[in-house]
Order: sequence, then structure tokens, then C-alpha cells
Amino acid sequence: MATTASRRPSAVTVTLAPIATGLAFALGRELPQGLHWQGIALQSPLVQAFLAGVLISFACRPPLARIAWSRAAAVGVAAALLLGIGPLPSWALAQLADALAIVALPYTLPRSAWPDLLGALLAAATLGLLLRPAGGTIGWASLVGRWRMRSPGTWLRWLGGLGLAAAALALAAGWLDTLLVAHSQPLLAPLLHPNPWLRLREVALGGGGAPSDGVAPLAAAGVTLAGALRAGALLLLLALRGVALVVPLVPLALVVRATPPQLALVFGIELFILGEFVPLMLQPPYPSTLWLIARTGLGLAQATALAAAAAIVLGEARPPATPPAADYDDTV
Repeated sequence: MATTASRRPSAVTVTLAPIATGLAFALGRELPQGLHWQGIALQSPLVQAFLAGVLISFACRPPLARIAWSRAAAVGVAAALLLGIGPLPSWALAQLADALAIVALPYTLPRSAWPDLLGALLAAATLGLLLRPAGGTIGWASLVGRWRMRSPGTWLRWLGGLGLAAAALALAAGWLDTLLVAHSQPLLAPLLHPNPWLRLREVALGGGGAPSDGVAPLAAAGVTLAGALRAGALLLLLALRGVALVVPLVPLALVVRATPPQLALVFGIELFILGEFVPLMLQPPYPSTLWLIARTGLGLAQATALAAAAAIVLGEARPPATPPAADYDDTV
């Protein structure tokens, strides 16, 4: 993997960056809602957001601290990871689906995106400034040059295919969730809120007018033309959400020289921590310990499968074996 010059991690990278990122993320999430002191309690939203920010710092450290980004590129890559893999695209597409009368907003969707947006932006700025290696030279011009090594049609096929793969994985997870709820009494509650598989069925069979987050009776007995069209539109939105998941991984694929398993590991860490585990941390309490373990396992399986597919596809965009010396220093 392309790295900066060999050096021991600094105190800024090891200690200051996680703490500062945790504080920035917590502050960004709490400011739009008003800061309300509730004491230092583990389950308080402020403490949970701080711990989530610390975890974000550790997840983003490998691609940010080991690659010689310029300052602007480091902040931009961090922002892309947090905004694209985080919950904001899902929120935006759910709002669009509701506005187009495809399917109503789920009960569990936050009515405002400001906490997620501001928290992600402040955390990204902190990460980019503190984890960026000294003397980094990989900037936007370098990334654009590498992007243009492939044709627009190639990128469209790659990203579109990965978006469809992400949508298929989300639907498969939703289908599995319905089976677990139906046949595993100890879980007591659905793992996914909302369940994309159930919502697609409801839309196709004439439902979707009212929010449904669990196993609900279907609104009609057969597929109508209007339902089929709305189901197709919902599938398109799910694919667009999948594209938003993989687009932030493109800068890493353009710069990192690694084998597909190594690239899959890097991608998997970002997809699981930023897309699954951190949002789960911010939504306590949980129905049970068994529910939390099952939900974490389901998210890990989705992230692992998508990371493997992205590593295979985007691995074709990795740089040549002898990149410019200005961009890399391979002494480890």
C-alpha cells in the first residue's frame, strides 16, 4: 500500500486526533439541538457522540495518515467518507421518495439532517488537519489525472454496478431480517428500521402510503402497474444510495497500491465503522444484547460483501506499479 515515509506515529496522531475528533463530532451533533448538560453519563447523547467520534478517528486514520495527501485533499477525502458512507444520503433519498409519493417517510428517520451534517463536517475538518502527513503532495489535480485514466463510460459501469450490488445486499439483508423476526422469537424486534425489503413489497403491492418499519400486512393482493413503477423508482433510489456508499472509496482506490484482499480490508473498515457501527452507537437503547449482536453481525456481513465487490471492481483503477516519486515514498 502506498504510504508516506516510515516514521513512528506522533502524539498528535495517536492521542490528540481521536480526542479532538470526538469533541468536534459531539459538538457538531449537539449544536443544532441545543447543548443540554445531562452530566457525564455513558448513555447520554453527548458522550455517545464523543465515543463515536473517537471510533471514527481510528477508522479513518489508515487512509488519511498513511497517504501523502495535501491539506485540502485530506479534508475533502475525510468529508467524502463521513458524508457518503454515513446516514445523510439515506436521509436525502427518503425525503425525495416521500416528496415524489413513492413511499412515506419512516418513523425512525430524523426530521432534520443538521446534526449529522454539522457533526460530519467538523469531524472531517479535524481529521484532515490532524492526520494529514507532513509534506503531502497528493492533491485534487493528482486525483483528477488518475480519474481520467479511465473513460467516463468505464466509471459509469463500475459505479452503477456497485450501486446495484449495494441495493441487492440491502434487500437481501431486509429479506433475512423478516425471516429472523418470524422464526427467532428471542430477537423480539426487527433488526432494520426501516426494512427495505418490506417497503419494496408494500410499494409494489399498492402500499407505501404510510410509514411501516416492521412486519406489517400488505395493502393489496397483487402487483399493479402503478405499484410496479413506484417499486422501480424505489429500486433506483436504493441503487443511488449504493453509489453514494462507494464513491468516497474511489480516491483511495486511485492512490492506494494494494492487493484486492488488502483493499477490501481498507474498504470494509470504512463501510462497517462509518456506515453501520457508528450510526448504531448513536441510537440506544437496544431491545436486547442478542438483538445488538445480530444487528452488528448483519451490518458486518453487508459491509464485508460490498467491500469485497468494490475491491475487485475499483482495484482496476489502482495506480501503475511505478507511480511518480512526488506522490509516493514506499520506504516502510
